[in-house]
Amino acid sequence: MQQRYIDKAPDKFQVSEHSCCGCLQCMVVCAGVWGDEDSLNSAKIKVCRNTGDFYGYSIYFYSDCRSGCKLCAKWCPYGALQVKEV
Repeated sequence: MQQRYIDKAPDKFQVSEHSCCGCLQCMVVCAGVWGDEDSLNSAKIKVCRNTGDFYGYSIYFYSDCRSGCKLCAKWCPYGALQVKEV
C-alpha cells in the first residue's frame, strides 16, 4: 500500500484549529464521498487530538484530497474549516 503524504490545509481552506472540537463530522462526510462512510480510514482529512502542552485538535489533509468538493468545510458545525473566497 502506498503511503499518503499528510499536510496542512490546501490553499482552498481556512483552518481555525482552535474552533475544532473533535466531532469528526468532516471525516465522516469525506469518507462518505470516498465510498465508505462506515470507515473513517477512507477519509482524506484527519483530525488528531493534540497531547502535551497544547490540548485541542489539529486538522490535516492527505495529498489525494479532492479539495474541490469542499464538503468537509460545508458540514463543519463549528466553523473550524471554511472555504476561502477567491
